[in-house]
Amino acid sequence: MDNSWIVKLIDGTIFEITGKEYNSIMGKTGLAFFPSCGRTINLLSISQIVDKKTYEIDELMHRQEKQTNGVLHDGTRIYKRFNVWYFIGKDGEEYVVEENEYPEMKYNCIPTPAEWEAKYKQLTKQERVNVLSAKIRFLRGSHPILSSGENNLLLK
Repeated sequence: MDNSWIVKLIDGTIFEITGKEYNSIMGKTGLAFFPSCGRTINLLSISQIVDKKTYEIDELMHRQEKQTNGVLHDGTRIYKRFNVWYFIGKDGEEYVVEENEYPEMKYNCIPTPAEWEAKYKQLTKQERVNVLSAKIRFLRGSHPILSSGENNLLLK
């Protein structure tokens, strides 16, 4: 299987290359052409190369540290203050979101409001569960996806 690699340049530019291209530049200097993305770069300008999955996990974790609002699988809008997630109840009061009631909180994969509107809002509850479960499975790697209790919480 040909893995994808993410190349980050010193100037912050990011692009993807194939595993074959990655192997071809190991130990080399000078200019290199990457057919998969149509770029020629000076190899000395590379600051980092990581496999795509590691990059995606790192980016997601970095985003989550900064995330201050989101939407849970049931459509509840939440916001974070001092590292604690809250929602406004029907009575207008502020409540702490209980992590054990929302697996997406436990595994820290809460969609932002923009992601919710673009990817989740139009889905049925079961489709949302499937997408969030896949995201959780990606974050957990080879571990089992969710316990039956966690899946039931997503479906309620």
